[in-house]
Amino acid sequence: MSEKLKTICSDLINKCINEIKDENNMDKIKKDVLDPCVQYILKKIYPYILITCIIFVLIFLMTITILIILIFNKKINSIKNNATIINN
Repeated sequence: MSEKLKTICSDLINKCINEIKDENNMDKIKKDVLDPCVQYILKKIYPYILITCIIFVLIFLMTITILIILIFNKKINSIKNNATIINN
């Protein structure tokens, strides 16, 4: 009896898979199941994506600002050192 049940289950699964692989059924699944799920997930995760992008932009701007400050500070210190050497 167990072998019969296994073959019936296996046949049923194979038939389901073949039905799902049909192009019309696949389009229905995409349109009616997958697209709404993806849209829902994107709608829920959108604020987090936006916040992450803003944080990355701010970090980038801060890094550029620090780099510019360091470069100008080095130039100013170099000018001051040269002026003290000339004065001495």
